Amino acid sequence: MLIIESYSELDAIHSALLGILEVSNLSNLDDKGELFDLVGSVEESVSSNLTQKVELKAILAFILGCLIGVVVVFIRRVVR
Repeated sequence: MLIIESYSELDAIHSALLGILEVSNLSNLDDKGELFDLVGSVEESVSSNLTQKVELKAILAFILGCLIGVVVVFIRRVVR
């Protein structure tokens, strides 16, 4: 008895969610005009503005900056 009632409540919730999706899909938010999709796999798209060359140059600049800092500190200590 409880299982049948639970199933009917879940079916009502599912129908309500489908109604919400139909209303939400009226706005054109992507190329398919869908806001949400209950069926399908979750996709994560990660885009980065940094290319591999830019990342390598940033790391190299950091290392060279540290080396220059060490040399400057060493020269200052020698001069004293």
